[in-house]
Amino acid sequence: IPPGLRDPAKSFDEAALDAVQGDEREWAVDLAMKAVERGEARGEAALVRLGGARAAMALDDLHAGRLRTAR
Repeated sequence: IPPGLRDPAKSFDEAALDAVQGDEREWAVDLAMKAVERGEARGEAALVRLGGARAAMALDDLHAGRLRTAR
């Protein structure tokens, strides 16, 4: 496990997010969504970085208040 991966105060590695492809990218979107649900700001930043239709839908839901966040 890379350092900082489990530390919600640290951003996800942008180069690592950029390098993720295919099914692993979908898995990364899932992880970013889980981070958002835990109230971690880095989850939203990761969704923006990952891009794609699922990430965009998750961001739309987040901004519309439809994605549950821990607070």
